[in-house]
Amino acid sequence: MANSSDLVVLDRGDNVCVTVHLHGATVLSWQCCGQEWLFVSKQAVYDNKKAIRGGIPVVFPNFGPWDLGPQHGFARISRWTLSQAP
Repeated sequence: MANSSDLVVLDRGDNVCVTVHLHGATVLSWQCCGQEWLFVSKQAVYDNKKAIRGGIPVVFPNFGPWDLGPQHGFARISRWTLSQAP
């Protein structure tokens, strides 16, 4: 399970809520009207080292393998910061 200090929860009200993990800025949860709409694997590892299995990752600057960096780019394995509270 993810550490709460690694999560940003955006609660719009109206039964709409999004949870973002700061490792890779991965959207882990999108709940609307009490229903979860995203899949995150039960095998997902939240070690802040590897990409999280599931959710919506930020893929940048490349999709797939490439010679200049990690598969799907560095953005999904980078630590993001929250510069302003939602």
